[in-house]
Amino acid sequence: MKAKFALSLFLAAASLTAWAQGQKDAIEYFECGKMEEAKILFERTLNDADANKSKAKYYLGAIALATENDAAKAKALFDEGIALDPKEGLNYVGLGSIALKNGNAAAAEDHFKQAGDADSKDAEVQAAIAREYFNADPVAYAKQIEKYLKKAKKADKDNPAAYVLEGDMLTAQKKWGEAAGYYEMAIQFDNDDAQEAYVKYADTYFNINPDEAIRKLQELLRIVPNSALAQHEIAEKYYDNHQIPEATAAYGEYIKNPNHFAKDEERYVFLLFADDKFQQAYDESQRLLRINPQSFLMKRLAFRSKAALKEWQAAADLGAAFMQATPDKNNKFVVSDYTNYGEVLSELGRYDDAIVAYENALKVAPDKVEIYKDLSNAYMGKEDYQASLAAYKSYIDMAEKPSTNDKYTLAGRYLNMVVSKQDPDGTYFRNGVEIMNEVCNLVPDDYRVFQRRAQLYLAADEESKTGIGVDACKELIRVLDLKPENKTEHASSYIQAYVYLATYYYNSGDIASAKEYYTRWLDVDPTNDALRNYVNSLK
Repeated sequence: MKAKFALSLFLAAASLTAWAQGQKDAIEYFECGKMEEAKILFERTLNDADANKSKAKYYLGAIALATENDAAKAKALFDEGIALDPKEGLNYVGLGSIALKNGNAAAAEDHFKQAGDADSKDAEVQAAIAREYFNADPVAYAKQIEKYLKKAKKADKDNPAAYVLEGDMLTAQKKWGEAAGYYEMAIQFDNDDAQEAYVKYADTYFNINPDEAIRKLQELLRIVPNSALAQHEIAEKYYDNHQIPEATAAYGEYIKNPNHFAKDEERYVFLLFADDKFQQAYDESQRLLRINPQSFLMKRLAFRSKAALKEWQAAADLGAAFMQATPDKNNKFVVSDYTNYGEVLSELGRYDDAIVAYENALKVAPDKVEIYKDLSNAYMGKEDYQASLAAYKSYIDMAEKPSTNDKYTLAGRYLNMVVSKQDPDGTYFRNGVEIMNEVCNLVPDDYRVFQRRAQLYLAADEESKTGIGVDACKELIRVLDLKPENKTEHASSYIQAYVYLATYYYNSGDIASAKEYYTRWLDVDPTNDALRNYVNSLK
């Protein structure tokens, strides 16, 4: 029943049978709950020379029942399987599963008896019956489950099927450690033919110790190195454990395996992108788009890869095409699609278009308040300071706990309004100063916040006549003086304060004070000969 992988997989990859390793691969996928993949492989291998068609009918019927809830289709397949081979017990198990689903326990038991009569020594048939009772109701059918588990072990004590089911039963109760123990037992009985146990062990143990789960899959790969299932599972576990480079490398090996599926190639592109391999992700997305031009995911990743590469025009073109794409059943537009597009457009100076993108992002996620920052920046780009302030104020009002940096930025938005002479009654000036007073108290040794507060005063007293910025400039100088290196590293900040103070005192007739600050300005700007001559001329 289990798949035993061999090197001949690659030597004969051109043939359909070798491509899918017969029904063995399909069964492994089925047992691990990967119904979509199992169905593809069963259908592809149905007419292979070595295919067991009767058994394939059972699995296809079970898949129809599990994924489509189509009892009529499943029954027809089970009946076809029985007609092909009345001694294949699994098809009777399938009929029994339908009876249980319909609440007819007596009919189910009759079918299960037929399965046993067909081959009473098949441990996997007995374990399959126990599984059907477990799937139907593990409490109501506890005795039946125990009965058939015993029959399975009696039929073949070394067959892993019964132990795997016992592990599944414990997994359902979230008893991860105990479940892993049963999967380990299944592996010990048949370690080269128990891929299901390895995979389920890894799935279960991942909840306890991800590294141990990965180690177990590495062990499986050493036993069956050509197993597509094992390659896929370890790649996914690396990803789930946030080991992105390892996941990407493992997936790269997996998609070389002829047993991979078309959707896996798109998954690989996603991993390349997640691993910051943007050019490779773009190249692969383009290859897949040539095969399927409508792929929503590949259009997204092509666009995002170019954006990550900072190839803004190409990214904008791809983004425009992506925004016109039709989502599929597995993907839809998400907020980051719009914000990424907005960023690209902003980089190109297309602020009006960027604003539309950010507004679309807010329609998708109105509670994602960070988008208001992006929107504010876009308005800043087009010098619409009023709208920029409004957007940033929305962020501040909606944010759970705005940071000091957020408040500093908001004060900058108020400053823009003052500098651009859009503050006729001084409201924005006062609001900005109020915020910066708070921030200065929170970070009393950061010259930048004191500089912003001073800038608000200087903008409000553009001609340096009222003196409202004197105290703010002196405070800025005091904080700058806390670090001697600021005299050279941040000379421009000193100069900004000195210019205001010197000019104010000069305009007020206090030439001595003016000369003092002109001289101090000269100390941090010693090559300014024009200033030196001016200072020397002051009496």
